[in-house]
Amino acid sequence: MLRDSLDWWKYGRYLSEAEASSIFDAGKHFLQLYLKNTKLSLRNNLQEWTMRPKFHGLYHLIHFTRSRRVNCRFHHGFVDEDSMSWLKRTYLKAHP
Repeated sequence: MLRDSLDWWKYGRYLSEAEASSIFDAGKHFLQLYLKNTKLSLRNNLQEWTMRPKFHGLYHLIHFTRSRRVNCRFHHGFVDEDSMSWLKRTYLKAHP
């Protein structure tokens, strides 16, 4: 199941029901495992697995993918988010 969902970059803009469910299941499994590691980390007083605010957004993204059967790769701005950190560093260098 997880291996099949790793091919989601190969999926087209519109997904079959099986493809959409595969992406949702893999995403939900990832969130569950990360949450489990976060709880374990807290119990052991470590800060290696911290809860991230973007988890909520990721859940909505995979839920939207399953319900609308549209590949998020075609409508989410992953590259835009990466460029924001570059823009922030550039701004801080120019305006100390």
